[in-house]
This record gives sequence, C-alpha cells and structure tokens, in this order.
Amino acid sequence: MMTMKRWIVLGVVAGLLTRAGAAPDPVGKAEMKASSPAEVQSLLSSGRQALLDSKWAEAVALFEKVRKLDPANHEAEFGLSAAFIESGRFAEALPLLETLRKVVPDNPMVMNNLAWVYVKAEDPKMRNPAKAVKLAREALIELPADSSIWNTLAEAYYAAGRFDAALRAAESVLRLNRLAGEPDTAASRELVARCRRAGKETAVEKADDDQPGPGGF
Repeated sequence: MMTMKRWIVLGVVAGLLTRAGAAPDPVGKAEMKASSPAEVQSLLSSGRQALLDSKWAEAVALFEKVRKLDPANHEAEFGLSAAFIESGRFAEALPLLETLRKVVPDNPMVMNNLAWVYVKAEDPKMRNPAKAVKLAREALIELPADSSIWNTLAEAYYAAGRFDAALRAAESVLRLNRLAGEPDTAASRELVARCRRAGKETAVEKADDDQPGPGGF
C-alpha cells in the first residue's frame, strides 16, 4: 500500500472546495455553536499530522470529531476516508469518497483515492478495476506528473489484466520519482517487477494457446 505521505497531497486537501467555488462556512451552523472555527482548524491540522505520521486510528478520531462539530466539512471527510483506506476499511471510505466526487467532480485526489478503493477492495461488490482505470486516467488529466496517480493507474491496469499498460504506468512512477530527486522505493520496484512478470507469463500462455494441436489443428 502506498504511504499517505506520497498520495494524499495535503495542499489539494486543504483547498478541496476551491475548485467547486465554495468553501463550507462554519459560522452560524447549529452544530458549531459549542465550538469555534479555530477549534475546527486545530483539529484538522492535528488530523493532517496524524496522517503524515501514519497514525491512522488517531487520524480517524480527529476527523470524526471535526465532522461532529462541522458536518459539512469536506476536508474532514476526505481525511477520514484516507485514514479508512490506510486501515483497510474500504467499505467506510467508499461512501465518503463517492459523496466528495459529487461535490468536487474534477478533484484529482478524490478520483485517485476512489480509484484506489475500487482496485484494492476485496469485496467483489466494491471492486471495479475498469472504473478504477477510468478514474485514474481522469485524475492524470489534472495532475499528469503525479507519481502517486500513475501508481494507482498501474495497479488498476494490473487488476484489469492489462499488464503491458500496467508496466508502462509503473515505469512512469520510477521515472517521475527520479526526475523529482526521490529514491526508488521497494514498493515501486516491486510493482514494476510484478507487472513485467505478469506480462511475460501472459505472453507465454498466449504462445502456448497458438500452438497447433495434434494433427495440426
């Protein structure tokens, strides 16, 4: 699984609603009477740090507290979904991301994380590699040089059995990381090797299928 440090992109989260043209206004909400905007921002800041520190349970608790104080806070929804994903709680992350997709349909990190759920969820009712490919490709239109989205696309292609495309996407992850001066991670190298191996095995199977049977048939 990719670490939150690489694929959450906190700057995108903080400005989640900017693209939609409206940010939630906590002032005047009934749920906010016992709190203050400063308290909400403090909790959000702590939640972001918990994500960066890979403290998933702590992040869940912090973002859930924000949602109790400010139910319309979409950054808290995104942060909570991210913590759920890293905890393997895909069924809880999915409805949050699907709701955010309606609020900010062009947000690349919402698309990326939703694609990740569709490709990594083990529940066949949730798993949808084809939809994951579509979302990851759309996310790349917004952030074409983001290696984390290329990683998601590679995993989506792999899950869909499109191993040549998966390999090209996985190699793009390494190339972009090197251009950014980042070291190759073991996970990135493993993904490339896995895609290359699956492609070779598929080619061998196809070659065997093309061989004529007894009597030349």
